[in-house]
Amino acid sequence: MDGGYRGEDFAHWIIYVFRWIVEVVLRPLEKKGFTLLPKAWVVQLTFGWLNWCR
Repeated sequence: MDGGYRGEDFAHWIIYVFRWIVEVVLRPLEKKGFTLLPKAWVVQLTFGWLNWCR
């Protein structure tokens, strides 16, 4: 997940509601502007499949 969903409150909510463990992927501090984040495509692909199969 991206940096907008960081924080322990969010992580505890995800664990409590869905029983999932999430990993927040942040942009490196030394880089400015657009940076390709590792594993970001996994989240986007998952949400795409979930949206398609609802």
